Amino acid sequence: MDINPPAVPSGALTRLEVFLLGRFAVAIDDVELAAERWPSLRATQLVQLLSLQPRHRLTRDEVIDALWPQLDPEAGAANLRKAAHHARQALGRHDGIVLQAGEVLLWPERPVTVDAQRFEQRADAALATRDPAECAEAAGSYGGALLPVPVSKAGPKPPASACTNATCSCCAPAASGSAWRSWPLKTSPPTAP
Repeated sequence: MDINPPAVPSGALTRLEVFLLGRFAVAIDDVELAAERWPSLRATQLVQLLSLQPRHRLTRDEVIDALWPQLDPEAGAANLRKAAHHARQALGRHDGIVLQAGEVLLWPERPVTVDAQRFEQRADAALATRDPAECAEAAGSYGGALLPVPVSKAGPKPPASACTNATCSCCAPAASGSAWRSWPLKTSPPTAP
């Protein structure tokens, strides 16, 4: 199996796709990277953590607290540099993970899509229309449970998602036009403004 990333010119606009439902995988412009490209668990956890954050970024301290809470800041920073290096190697780009101005950024200035977020959007849209066929289609795109993503006790949490609900059952049996069944999308009730 070829473990080299696709050849991409440095200035080209490329799309990163991260798969977290039932498996971890990354694709660049629809070319999935071989699992062998990921030399360390730290690199995969860094990409997983950043992919679920707004704008795909966190502060350096939030990343260290999430991935290495038991380490002092200096040791955590060393682990972060090594994980970022390994992630860059796997992604085939020196700017795939950027450490700048106290932030850690995934695939900056380029599009990033995450299957968990795409699924949640489809499920929300299907439930909003209350169309059993759309709901069945959304349920069919469910790839499995959201992989465990490290979270910081003090830092941001991954978004509450339908993907964290192990009993995801949408509109069953919606395809046959039977009675509607609600699908609990959020794991925690929304808070009032």
